[in-house]
Order: sequence, then C-alpha cells, then structure tokens
Amino acid sequence: MRVIAVAKAAMRTKDPYAKRSLGQNFLIDGEVINRILDTFRSNENDIVLEIGPGRGALTEKLIETGAQIYALEFD
Repeated sequence: MRVIAVAKAAMRTKDPYAKRSLGQNFLIDGEVINRILDTFRSNENDIVLEIGPGRGALTEKLIETGAQIYALEFD
C-alpha cells in the first residue's frame, strides 16, 4: 500500500510533458498495458524492477498483481 501512495504522489508532482532530451514516452494505452501484463504474468512471489515508470500507469497495474515492485526513475 505504501508503494501505491508513493507512485500516486510522484504522478501528481511530475511534469506532464515528456522530455525529448531523455527520450521519454509515457505509456497511457490501457490495451498495451494489458498486453504487457498478460505476457509478464507477475504474481505475489515476484520481485519486479521497473526502469522508467514515468507517470506510473504500468506500475499501478503491477502493484495489483501483488508482486514486490521497485520503480527507478531517472528524473
């Protein structure tokens, strides 16, 4: 639960625009997120390192799987 609060707080404070200098593209398409989750199939026994979570769209869905999530954001 604490991870969800951190992710949501980070999303509120994030600049809403992608920084092209960092090559950022934010994942927002729910269908793509679902396809990733279907392929990945994480569960409560997994430890996941998400590099570049951006606004946290995928992170929130990963948290729902019960896996232990670590998200690393450069900026």
